[in-house]
Order: sequence, then structure tokens, then C-alpha cells
Amino acid sequence: MNTAKVKVAATLLLCVLLCACDQRAPSVQESTPVASHTTYGMEGVGSSGRMLRIDTSGAEALPYAEQSQAWQSSVDQLVRISNKVMEAPNANYKFDACFLQDDDCVAHSSAYRDVFRGVTYYYAPSRQSIAKNNVLFYLSLKDGQQPQIVMRVIYFGEDWLYLKHISLLADGKVVYQQDISPDQSQRQAVTGSQLYEFGDILMIDNRDVIEQIANAGAVALKMSGKGGEAYLDERMLVNMQLQAGEILLMYDLLENAIGQPASDLTI
Repeated sequence: MNTAKVKVAATLLLCVLLCACDQRAPSVQESTPVASHTTYGMEGVGSSGRMLRIDTSGAEALPYAEQSQAWQSSVDQLVRISNKVMEAPNANYKFDACFLQDDDCVAHSSAYRDVFRGVTYYYAPSRQSIAKNNVLFYLSLKDGQQPQIVMRVIYFGEDWLYLKHISLLADGKVVYQQDISPDQSQRQAVTGSQLYEFGDILMIDNRDVIEQIANAGAVALKMSGKGGEAYLDERMLVNMQLQAGEILLMYDLLENAIGQPASDLTI
């Protein structure tokens, strides 16, 4: 093969390659349309650097929307809201909640709505906000989910307790013991020499313990930490028993009203 023929062959090969490259894959602007039932309404970059696509319309989104609407309707029919006090426009707020049964108010609860976290907190009616060792019960209701029962154990004193453990007696028998982890507790100085600590304990799997508190003839609670021990006085223990009965009533009403929680609303 002479030199002229080699040059001709090379020229032809280059033309073929250039034509093939011109038939490139479409760019982002020229991408092939997706199927009509899948519309990507929001996009962002996740922590891993991958593009996140959230389906916000079409057939797949309907169950989510229907479940969310049904859940909210169930709560609205059960809980009557009044005396709403906003912390700021379109922000968190406090309100009074009336739990209804046969259209009668059976539990008056002070409540708090955290709009940023999508959680509402309903406190037992008999809770007392005083600067003494104390216990309060409340419901934590995250949007689209079932309520959770929380017991908050509160310590006030002049020295840090560094709350680590609680023990609960009902009619002289230990019915509940629980360690308090750092992520369950908080500490802060209040005024002067007064120090404040509390621990939040999820009680949803310990309904029997709450029932024993409510029905016992006598209860006792000890808080302990590396700073020592602290106890609830008799007045606080009576209030604790009242709250236990109230929170069970509120929980049962909410759980029955909501029924099966929405399946895909957990963040």
C-alpha cells in the first residue's frame, strides 16, 4: 500500500469518528422526558454529594397525601384548640387543648407546637410547674405518627445531681428502674444558687408501670447521680399519680382516633 492510499484511509476514518461523536447523548437541557407519572418537584444535594430527587406529584404521591390528610383530620376531630399564643409569626406556639369524648371535654391540656420539628406536646392537666423535685407526664405527637408517652423527672437543688438513674416504688415494691443517658437529660442554672436538671424517659413500652403509678396506694421515686440522691415529696407524688391516670386517658383517645399511622411520614 503506497503513502497516498494510507492518507486517504486515515482521512476516511477521521470523518467516521467525527460523525459518530456528533450523535452524542443529550445534555441536561436536552434530556429525554421522564414518564408522566414521575415528576421531580424538588432537588438538592445530599450530605454524600448525591443529587436528591423527591417525587411530589403523580400516582406515587397520592397515598402520602391521603394518609397525611386523614391523620390530621383525626387529630382535629379529637382535639379542640383555644387560646393560641404565638412565639413569633409563623413560628412555634402554645395553646390550650381540649380532648373530646362524645363531644364532651374530658381532659384539658396545655400544649406546645414545635412547627420546625413537626411535633406537638400535650401535657397532663394536673402537672405543676414549681421549683421543686417533680415529675410530669406528657404526650409527644409527631406529624403522621402515633403518640408517645414521656415521663420527665425534674431535680431542683443548690448542688448538681448529675442525674444518672431513677427508681420507682409502688406500694413498697420496685416497679421501674431506668438509667438516664446524657442525651436524655439537660442541666442549667436557674437563678441565684438554684440548679435545674431533668431527664426525659420514653414510657410507651411501660404502660403497666404507669397504670401501677395511677392505682397504687403509695408511690416513691428516687433520683440519683454522682452528686448524690434526691426524692420526691408526698405532695409531688400525689400529683404524679393524678397525671399518670390523665396521660393514659389522653393517650388512648389519641391512639384510637388516629388508628393506623401514616406509613411514609417519618423523617
